[in-house]
Amino acid sequence: MKDPGGMNGILPVLPHLRKMQIKPVIFGTGKAAELLPGRMPAYTTQRRFFRVTTANDIMRLHAQLGSGSANPFAVLTSMCSEGGAGRDIIPLMRAMKIRTIAYQDFWGARLKTDWQDVKYRPDAICVGNRYAAELVTRAWSEYDPARVKITGFTTHDQYANYDADSAVIETTRDLHLDDKPVVFYLIENISGAGRVTKDLIEVMNGLGSEINLVAHYHPRMGTSVPEEIPECEKALGAFRAGRLIRTEKDLPYADIQRYLAASSLVVAMWSTILVEASLFRKDALAIMYPDIGIKHFQGEMGGQMDQVPVVALRAAHQAESKE
Repeated sequence: MKDPGGMNGILPVLPHLRKMQIKPVIFGTGKAAELLPGRMPAYTTQRRFFRVTTANDIMRLHAQLGSGSANPFAVLTSMCSEGGAGRDIIPLMRAMKIRTIAYQDFWGARLKTDWQDVKYRPDAICVGNRYAAELVTRAWSEYDPARVKITGFTTHDQYANYDADSAVIETTRDLHLDDKPVVFYLIENISGAGRVTKDLIEVMNGLGSEINLVAHYHPRMGTSVPEEIPECEKALGAFRAGRLIRTEKDLPYADIQRYLAASSLVVAMWSTILVEASLFRKDALAIMYPDIGIKHFQGEMGGQMDQVPVVALRAAHQAESKE
């Protein structure tokens, strides 16, 4: 696991592995390695995981942990940014005749960019729905469609029994909210985030009504685009349309969910946070300027999609300019 999105998709699988009497060995890299100690207890009694940087680190640890016949049953990896150890382990496992399974946390993610080379093809890929499956077969034309498994986005399974009413009560109490609308704004780790934040704040200031603005930085903001933070901070400092509520750097995922439940509007560029907003039946806005959001989205998706799926499905609105 490398990125928060991939981590959030794989962690819910752990309880099912336990029921199958399978004891996973967990490897984390990137931002996921920082977040796993706090997130794992909700899904597994296992407290031990290994922080790695490369696929060779995994192979070295495997050799140290092994006891003769200790080859794993399978390797489950997330399809995260820039590939990383989770991608690079696939050809090494193939050479050892060990099954590999890749999990996608977003439609079409990494298919035509970081995972385009055929040597990184997993034995199976888990996707969210039929549209996501079609994107796989379109991008990887030689890949057997039978190996594309529609499992749903496991991150969202928890919402089937989520107590949104209690979440709203807790959030209202903890944040001392009044009766003004709550807007949750995710500042994404994308070049141009400062300009988007500045425009959003200016629009809010000009509406003539007061809100509670919850502003939260993407967990990888400081590593991906640290140069955007000063402009974002300057923009947030100019907020005059009510109360600004700042979140902590590594806000627990459960708190983000509670804040979404209490929000009237959720704003981002093309984060999966917009999908979660739609699951709460909240109004959602994707700010997708042609030279910022759309350009970045199409680059990350390898040009496969013109629109963010949550917008195409009419579960969110899209703004392409300040006007």
